[in-house]
Amino acid sequence: MNLTQTKRIFLAVDIEPYWQNKIAKINPQLDELDLPQRKLIAQEKLHITIHFWADVNLMQIKKIIECTQKICDEFRAFKIALQDIIAFPSERKPRVLAIKIEQDAMLQALRHQLSDTYTLHGIPVENRAFKPHISIARFLKKIPQENPLLENPFDPEPLFVEELVLFESTLGADGSVYAPLARFQLI
Repeated sequence: MNLTQTKRIFLAVDIEPYWQNKIAKINPQLDELDLPQRKLIAQEKLHITIHFWADVNLMQIKKIIECTQKICDEFRAFKIALQDIIAFPSERKPRVLAIKIEQDAMLQALRHQLSDTYTLHGIPVENRAFKPHISIARFLKKIPQENPLLENPFDPEPLFVEELVLFESTLGADGSVYAPLARFQLI
């Protein structure tokens, strides 16, 4: 990659196989909801996006890696809880079916620290509100607003956030392909 070529990348909490399997077990319950035309997201692609950049060059990627490493070297691992299945970004204009994240104060704090650090180093960040979630399906057709979704499909077992991954996202004929560029361990 030359210095001017750009890539689509995102920083995420990668969902470990144990939780991928737990999430996959709710698929029969989703089938009972009779949601029109939804496409499930492959288990190995499940993640919580912290930041997304649609157009960054090699120098910016290196700076993102440096900044992320600096914050992760000082941030403790933490736990979050998975809750209801929701329409995202809103019930009025759903694009995806997602799992809502609860107990996310630490996740919010981590994102805030990362955002401040990126901004300080000239890396642009999105200004919209951070609504942590795990996308599990994409709607190919609009769903009725009154369609009930699943409430509390998961037991109270926490999901531990111990690592962040910087992925490159390449659009292909069968959807996006994610390739890890860097991994960051929390303390």
